Amino acid sequence: MRKEREYRRSGTMRIIPVEEATEGDLLVRGLHDKDGRLILSHGVRLTHKLIDGIKRYGHRYVFVRSDGAQDEKEFASKTNIRNLTRDMLLRIFRALRERTPLSSIPLRQWADHIADSAESGQGSDSEFCLSNLEFGEDELLSHSLNVTLLSLIVARKLGCKRSALVEVAIGSLLHDVGLVRPMDTALVMHHPVIGLDTARQFGGIPEASLRIIEQHHEQVDGRGFPYGLKGEGIDEASQIVGLASEFDLFLRNGGRSARPCEGVDFVMSKVDTYFSYAVVNAFVKTYRPYPNGTRVRLTGGLRGTVCEQNRGNSCRPIVRLAPFDSRFDLLAYTMFRIEEVVEEPAAASGTAKD
Repeated sequence: MRKEREYRRSGTMRIIPVEEATEGDLLVRGLHDKDGRLILSHGVRLTHKLIDGIKRYGHRYVFVRSDGAQDEKEFASKTNIRNLTRDMLLRIFRALRERTPLSSIPLRQWADHIADSAESGQGSDSEFCLSNLEFGEDELLSHSLNVTLLSLIVARKLGCKRSALVEVAIGSLLHDVGLVRPMDTALVMHHPVIGLDTARQFGGIPEASLRIIEQHHEQVDGRGFPYGLKGEGIDEASQIVGLASEFDLFLRNGGRSARPCEGVDFVMSKVDTYFSYAVVNAFVKTYRPYPNGTRVRLTGGLRGTVCEQNRGNSCRPIVRLAPFDSRFDLLAYTMFRIEEVVEEPAAASGTAKD
């Protein structure tokens, strides 16, 4: 069970039709016959013979972790990007608090690396779920980290080129630097302007990144701050970072205890008031409230596992019902919905059989 949870945290666990299983895939969840007897333990490497046996027992889906070195390479790369970003934030925050000189050179090197990874798709995600986010004791640090990673995912979805990805990376990383040093509560609403002045100390920061810092609390309806800008007067990149920030703050202020799809409702409520439809739509398309492999309880007490996403409505995926092993499309049965994510049951022990 510990292994299975580690695979789930790494983001490499997938639920696939048995027909798509290949030799070398690692079985992440054990299989049982109709009487509940364990026929194959988790942690077993699949062979052609085992796959044929799984089919004979009537199983249609399996939870696997692909064997290829590519999975390991991608996970290592994603972890490296997250660690590099966290280290860069720590370095910047420490320099600001200790009032030591700042240089834009390491920041630009970091941004170039992040943009290259995002543009190539190596080591960066094209979508995210709540388990991808961090909520550490240092709220400003974890908030800035989440906003940076979310902003880059949305920027990719919107088709931003490499130069724009660099600008979004720097702007999102520094968007709240105006809050790093202690200040009077009355000045908090001015932190975008304070952050702009702070970021200029680096020298060499792209103008578009500076505008992100300055504009990330503006709203398209003109009710934002610090200037009350409206509509096209707000850069799209600033809206991307602003929405990522709002979403993270929603989760921190109680959203994590709500149903995951309520995050979609929250974001959609911001259309044409806080942010443009294009930015909100791109954000929603990258968010997976219930990623494949999530165990859920439906209306009426039905239980199952999410096995496939419905394009255009991530809150209504396709669920493989237990114990019927049948597909249940929540987009077709609108009177049903996911009520909650359920914890994994204790795994049975046993020996693999051919």
